Amino acid sequence: MLAEKLWSASVSSLLALLDNSPNGIFICTKEKYLVYVNKAYEQINGLNASDIVGKTLYELVSMGYIETSIGLLVIESKQPTSIIQRLPKINKELLVTANPVFDANNELDLIVGISMDLNKLSQEKWELWRNKNAFSELPHEDTVIAQSAIMRNTLNLTYRAAQSKVSILFLGESGVGKDVLARYTHENGPFRKGPMVSINCAALPSELLESELYGYVKGAFTGAKSDGKPGLFELASGGTLFLDEVGDLPLTLQPKLLRILEERKMRRLRWNQDGAG
Repeated sequence: MLAEKLWSASVSSLLALLDNSPNGIFICTKEKYLVYVNKAYEQINGLNASDIVGKTLYELVSMGYIETSIGLLVIESKQPTSIIQRLPKINKELLVTANPVFDANNELDLIVGISMDLNKLSQEKWELWRNKNAFSELPHEDTVIAQSAIMRNTLNLTYRAAQSKVSILFLGESGVGKDVLARYTHENGPFRKGPMVSINCAALPSELLESELYGYVKGAFTGAKSDGKPGLFELASGGTLFLDEVGDLPLTLQPKLLRILEERKMRRLRWNQDGAG
């Protein structure tokens, strides 16, 4: 009984201490649930604990409370992580740092994080953090000029995505720099030693797209080169293929493109008895 009372008193004292912290503090479980936020977290995020505690990290993102879940990043990496966190509902930016907590078996147990309002950080502290940490894991900083916290965070996320071998979709209006991010992804990914091939899908006539993407064998159609022609997928083998304005691809071609992205296999166009390629 004495041990239980002492434990209960210790927990109460700890929670009281956390509630008096000027920084927002949150705790997540390895099962991806948010289980605790202190009073400062409520104030900084403009939220009530009752609205968010008990929800999954995925729900918090889908409901627009946060743009990126640092808890999910820590669960994946099992490493201390810092990001610039944007709060879409109130158009605010936070400096968020989270650390993994391991149990006696060295298994991930909890994620504990701290949130700080960038507007309340002194300019000196913000510059110090940005210079030391913003690109601490990102090589080739000089290849992309970025000053705003949002853009630097975008580069951070792009760099993380570039480390995998998955297909990446960049969304944005024409002229926002999707080609710059594509080049940055190529230069920092596992295929950087291979070629970087780009094609503007909106600039090519739809009747030429298939032959440009897939290539063709000898005699595939009238006017075809006698020795055939490799397509862009083939030329980009071992490297990166950037399909600019991919949303402008004809609907008839999009299912074929999806199959290539899923199976990672293709073959050149060829003529068959039905007259189809």
